[in-house]
Amino acid sequence: MEDFLRSQKIRLVWLGLLAVLVLFLSLPAQAADKYWNTTVGWWSAGSNWNPVGAPQNNDNVYLYNSSADLYRVRYYNNTPTDVYPLLKINATGTGDMKLSLTESGYPANDDLIVSNEYVGIDGRGLVEHSVGTHTVNNTLFLGYQTTGQGTYELSGTGTLRWRTINICPFRRQPVGRPGDFRG
Repeated sequence: MEDFLRSQKIRLVWLGLLAVLVLFLSLPAQAADKYWNTTVGWWSAGSNWNPVGAPQNNDNVYLYNSSADLYRVRYYNNTPTDVYPLLKINATGTGDMKLSLTESGYPANDDLIVSNEYVGIDGRGLVEHSVGTHTVNNTLFLGYQTTGQGTYELSGTGTLRWRTINICPFRRQPVGRPGDFRG
């Protein structure tokens, strides 16, 4: 009888440990803040980001440049269904910060999906978009503070989908209504 009780206790301990392990493994991964750390390169190259690793679903993405150089992110993503809650594109130096959705021929290059996007916060930001679909689920800000200059160049077969576009939101008036722009 004593052996039976001991084996039952051991089973309960193992079941408890197993339950904790299953619970731990089922928790969602913590989203990260990803910062671009090179002048020109591919979005999907993990070494171009700090911390190292390409942005994943639910990561906030910061494309910042405070130098005199052109920084250009060539968009290509192996998981085009990822949704990034925040994308900020801003250059405060004399250089530029550019996101390029212009590479054709890559099957995973079709979609960039963000919740909110800021192009030119207190400096300059540029998006050049000629292929694929770029979806902004909430608000696209073009120029944010009074010194912000945001430019979105849409051409070719590119499609931009948005809920609201704000140009210099200190005006407190949305400029665009939900819809699509096509190049």
